[in-house]
Amino acid sequence: MQLEGVSLIEEVYSMGKKVKSAYESALERLGLSDSGKKETLTKQQKEKLAEIDRVYAAKAAERKILTESEIAKLVRQGKFDEIAKVKDKLVQTLGKLEEEKRQEKETVRSEKT
Repeated sequence: MQLEGVSLIEEVYSMGKKVKSAYESALERLGLSDSGKKETLTKQQKEKLAEIDRVYAAKAAERKILTESEIAKLVRQGKFDEIAKVKDKLVQTLGKLEEEKRQEKETVRSEKT
C-alpha cells in the first residue's frame, strides 16, 4: 500500500515539473525570459521567423485544400463514414506542422549572432 502512495507522490511531483516546463516553454514561445524581458532578435532572425511562418502557412493551406478535395470525392462516392477519418488525419497533420514550425522557430531564436 505504501508503494502506491510513493508512486502517487512521485507522479504529483513529476506533474509539477511538467507544469513548470510548460510554463517555461510558453515564455520561450512568447520571447520572454524568466525575468520577463523580451529577447532581442536580429533582423536576420526576424526575417527567418517570418519565412518560417509563411512556409508553414502555405503547407497548412495545401493540406486543407487537398483534404477538402478528398472530402468532396468521398461525398460524391457516398462514403460518408470515411469523412471523419479524413478530417481527423487533417487535424493530426496540422498539429505536426505546428510542432515542426515551433521547433524551427525555437532553433532560430536560440541562434547566437
